[in-house]
Amino acid sequence: MKNFYLSVLVCLLLVITASCGCIRTKPTKTLNFETCQTDCIIEGFDNGTCLSYFETTGDLYDIGNCVIEGSSNCNKKGQCHCYCLYQEKDDLDFLLDDLKKQTNINFEEIQVTEMEWQSEYGKLLLSGKGFRALQVSSQEIEIIQEYFNENSFEINKINTNAGRITDLYGYVKNDISCLVSLSAVLDESDQPVEEDINILKIKCAKTNN
Repeated sequence: MKNFYLSVLVCLLLVITASCGCIRTKPTKTLNFETCQTDCIIEGFDNGTCLSYFETTGDLYDIGNCVIEGSSNCNKKGQCHCYCLYQEKDDLDFLLDDLKKQTNINFEEIQVTEMEWQSEYGKLLLSGKGFRALQVSSQEIEIIQEYFNENSFEINKINTNAGRITDLYGYVKNDISCLVSLSAVLDESDQPVEEDINILKIKCAKTNN
């Protein structure tokens, strides 16, 4: 009797979910965790994950069963499904994506990061996003400066200074602050190598200035 009521409850939940459009289905495959992610990207989504029905929230797309060996709740067919999802992008994602596209610099993927920002009230530790590019020349900082200038960012003098190893450049536009750093690659004695090889990092965060 207990299993009967549980089955009825699951059916009702499925009907309710289908009617609100929270989960769209294309259940045609049996996948593992790795192929779930790969197939979701092929379908045009940003990512994929294996979840039981009771773990699902938000707007998801179901592409089939997902079996994960050794898992406590997804080790059998029918326990979990592969759900595809879009990664919501914010202003920082759009800014960094556009910067990478317009400058043609070989930046790595955008990462969530922390940024130290000097304000008139002292040092702030802000949560933001950023990326880096390895083995760039010092001249490429001019391309970055040109991008920020053309997109109406203002130089922030408090966060701009030149050092022996690292040069910092602060930029501000409305509620977005960005910190650009160009650091020389060091040799075994912690001295800059003779070649013009640098590490370029850009971090941006939302803040009120």
